[in-house]
Amino acid sequence: MKKLFLLFVFYFLLFTIGYSQTNFWVQTNGPDGGGIRGFVKDSLNRWFIGTIGNGVYYSTNEGANWIISNSGITYGKVNAFVMDSSNYLYAGTERGLFRSTNSAASWVNCSFTTNVINSLVVDANNRLFISTSSTIWVSTDYGVTWSPSAGGLSSSTYYYLCTAPNSYMYTSSSSGGVYRSTDGGANWTTVNSGLPSTSIGALAVAPNNYIFAGISGTGIYLSTNNGDNWTSASSGLTNTFVNGIGCYGTLTFAGTNNGNFKSTNYGTSWVAVNTGFTSPYSGSSSFGFVSGTVIFSGTYALGVLKSTDGGNSWFKSSSGINANSIKSIDVGTNGNIFVGFTGGVYVSTNNGSTFQQSDAGITNTMNNVIRVHPNGYIFAGTFPMSGAPLSGVFRSTNNGVNWSVDMTGWTYQFNNVLDFSFNSSGHIYAASNDNVYKSTNLGDSWFRANTGISNNQVYSIAVNTQNNYVFAGTYGSGIFRSKDDGSNWLQINDGLTATQIMSIAINSSGHIFLGTNGYGVFRSTNDGDNWTQVLFYTGMQTWKVAINSKGHLYAGVVGGQIVNLGVWRSLDNGDNWAQVSDGILYPFIDALAFDVTGFAYAGSLGGGLFKSALSTPASNNNKTIPKSFVLEQNFPNPFNPSTKIKFDIPALSSPLGRGVGGMTVLKVYDILGKEITTLVNENLQPGTYEVKFDGTKLSSGIYFYKIIAGDYSETKKMILMK
Repeated sequence: MKKLFLLFVFYFLLFTIGYSQTNFWVQTNGPDGGGIRGFVKDSLNRWFIGTIGNGVYYSTNEGANWIISNSGITYGKVNAFVMDSSNYLYAGTERGLFRSTNSAASWVNCSFTTNVINSLVVDANNRLFISTSSTIWVSTDYGVTWSPSAGGLSSSTYYYLCTAPNSYMYTSSSSGGVYRSTDGGANWTTVNSGLPSTSIGALAVAPNNYIFAGISGTGIYLSTNNGDNWTSASSGLTNTFVNGIGCYGTLTFAGTNNGNFKSTNYGTSWVAVNTGFTSPYSGSSSFGFVSGTVIFSGTYALGVLKSTDGGNSWFKSSSGINANSIKSIDVGTNGNIFVGFTGGVYVSTNNGSTFQQSDAGITNTMNNVIRVHPNGYIFAGTFPMSGAPLSGVFRSTNNGVNWSVDMTGWTYQFNNVLDFSFNSSGHIYAASNDNVYKSTNLGDSWFRANTGISNNQVYSIAVNTQNNYVFAGTYGSGIFRSKDDGSNWLQINDGLTATQIMSIAINSSGHIFLGTNGYGVFRSTNDGDNWTQVLFYTGMQTWKVAINSKGHLYAGVVGGQIVNLGVWRSLDNGDNWAQVSDGILYPFIDALAFDVTGFAYAGSLGGGLFKSALSTPASNNNKTIPKSFVLEQNFPNPFNPSTKIKFDIPALSSPLGRGVGGMTVLKVYDILGKEITTLVNENLQPGTYEVKFDGTKLSSGIYFYKIIAGDYSETKKMILMK
C-alpha cells in the first residue's frame, strides 16, 4: 500500500509541476555592494536602504547583514527613501512611488506610476512631499491622493527636498537653484544670494537650521540665515564634486568623487576621512546616523560603509547587498569568473556561488572591461574619474591576485580604455578614447595602430581569429576594418544606419554582430562589406552582444522603450529573437558572458550580477534530423556521480500546451516526486541532444528524469550509487 501511495504522489507531482517554469535568471551571491540611496530606521531599530538598481534591503543588526525585501516593487532604481511617523516606508523610483505599511514585507505602487521621483521628505505634520520631473507634490493621506505644492515654482525638474527644525522647507531645481518655503510648501521663493551657480548637487539642513548646498565642481556653500545669504564653506575640501551631505549634531559629512570629508564646525574646515575606503573615488551620496559615533555611508559602488569611530575610519558593511553596476564579465582559462564594475574587480572560483575582491594594485577601480588572454593573463581597462590617480590598462599575470600598470607607449593622460581583443598570435588590441592601441608582447609595451580611423573615440574592438581581420567600432563614425593586423583601416558602413558601435561579437562562421547605441543589432556575413539590421525597436540601445558555445546570440539592452530592456536571444544566427529578461528587476544589461559549463551571466547597471538558471543549452550532437521523439536510458546507469542523458527532437515537434509553447523541458525528480533540477528548458531545433546530470550533492537512491516536448512526454528511472 505504501508503494502504491508513493507512486501516486510521484505521478501526481509530475503532472502538476511538469509544465512549471522558473525565471531565466537568478541573482548570484555577490559581488556585494552597489549604489545606496538613503537610510531610514524604524522604531524597532531596523535599518532600511534603497539601492540604485535592486530595490530595498533591510538589516536587523546595524548593517552586519542585509536582506532584500522587494515584494511588489516592479522597478529597482530607488532615487529616494523615507519613513513617516506611522512607520510607513516610501520608495521613490523612476517608475513611481511605492509604499509599504508592514516594514517592507510587501509594497504597492500607490501613485505616480509613470513618473520619475527624485526626492521624498516627511514634515512635522506627517505630510509626504515628493519632487518630480515637473514640480513638487504633497499628500496628507499616506500617498493616496496628491495636490501640487508649487506656489512660485516654475515648471522644472526638482531634485532635493529638505525640512528644517524650524519647519522651513528647501528644494533645488535644474535651473533655478535653491527655493525656500516658510508656509509648509504652499509658496516658494528663490534664495540664491551668494551662490556662484544654480547647479546644486546636494542639499542638507543641520539641527541648528544651517543649510549646506553642494555645487558640482565648486564645493560647499553655507547659509546661517535660512538661505538669505550664502558663503563658501570649502576650506580643506580637496574634491569639489559633492554628491551628498549628512548632518548629525555638530558633525557634517560630505561625500565627493574622491571619498568622504568631515567637519566638526559646521563647514568652517574639512578633513578627508577615507581610511578603509577601497575605492575612495567611488563617491558617497547618503549618510545614516546610528549615533555620533556609529555612522553609515552610502556609496555609489561599494554599497554601505560603516564607521564606529565618528567617521574617522570606515569598513565595508554590505553583506547581502547585490546592487552593483556590472560593466564587464569574463571567464578565465581555469574557469574562474571575473567581474569588473565601478567598485573594482571580483573573482569567483566556484561558478558564481561566492565572490572575493581581487584588484590589489589597481589604483583606479572604476572598471570598464575585463578580458582574459588565452595564456591566462588578465587585462583590465579603466576610465578617468575626478581624483583618480591613474586610468588606463592594468595587467595581472597571476590569475588576478595582483595587478600592475600596463601603459608603456600610451601617449594620452586620461585614458578611457573600453575593450580588448586578441588575434591568433596572441597580439592584443585595445579600444580607447585615444583610438586603437596594440601590443605584440602581452602588454609589456603598446603602440598606436590607427591609420585610417578618423574618430579617436573607439568603443569596441574584435578580431576574427580565422583570418585575423580586426574590427573597431567608434562612437560617431561607425565601424572600421583592418586586414593587415591593424596597420591600416577602412571604414565599412554599407547598410549600417548606426554610427555608435558599442559592442562586437563574431561567431564560428565569421559572421559579425554589432551592438549599437539606439539602433539595435546589425549582422554581416561577408567580413563587414555589408550590414543588415536584425534586431530593432525604437531607440534600442544595445551595449553588449555575446555568443555562447552553440552559436546562440545574446544582446544586452540598456535603453529605449522600457518594455524592451534586458536580454534578447537568437537561436538562429539573428534571424529571430526572443526576450529573456525574467528574474532581473533592473534590466539595464551591459555585460554578458558564458562559463565553461554553458551557464550565462548578465550584468545589470545597478542591479548586480545574474546567472542563467540553466545551462545554455543542451548540446546537439547529430546533424541528422531524427524522425521521432526518443528519450534514451541514461549512461552509465547506475552512476556515480554523473551520467549523460540523450534525447531526439524531430522536425515535426508541436508547441507545448499550458503556456509553454515551443519548449523542450527535461527535469529530474527524486523518488517522492520532488523536483531536483531542470536540465533543459529551451526552444530546441530538431536534432539529437545530450546533457550531463551531476549528482555530487545528492544521496544514493532512485531518481527519475522526464522530458516534455510538444505532445510527447516520457519518464525514465536512473540509480545513483555512491
